[in-house]
Amino acid sequence: MGITQIPQQVASTVQDAAANFKYQGNRILDDGLNKNWVRTIAAGSMVAGAILLAGGKRKAGLIVAAAGTIFALIEDPEGVKTVWNNIPDYLESGHGLLGRFEKFVGELSMQGDKLRTMVEKAVR
Repeated sequence: MGITQIPQQVASTVQDAAANFKYQGNRILDDGLNKNWVRTIAAGSMVAGAILLAGGKRKAGLIVAAAGTIFALIEDPEGVKTVWNNIPDYLESGHGLLGRFEKFVGELSMQGDKLRTMVEKAVR
């Protein structure tokens, strides 16, 4: 029993796909992927830091988020300053959203209680 031969048509299609993939990868690198590596690292570290903080890994989350902030400062100090100055607005929006969500959950709970009462009366 020998190894099955791959048909020539399939082999050439795989070779063409590999060549095309290599060409596309080189084109992406030439078009500026190397230029944005600092931004990519900054965003990735901040997201990773947020995930670590949410997961309860406080020290690691703070360290990773701080590293992301440093990379963001290197990339775009004016943009970071703008975001920093807008943090109170973001917090106010978040607080309003949480208030509306809390009101919605309260109303949903009241409706659930009414429905439960109606069902209990109908069953008795």
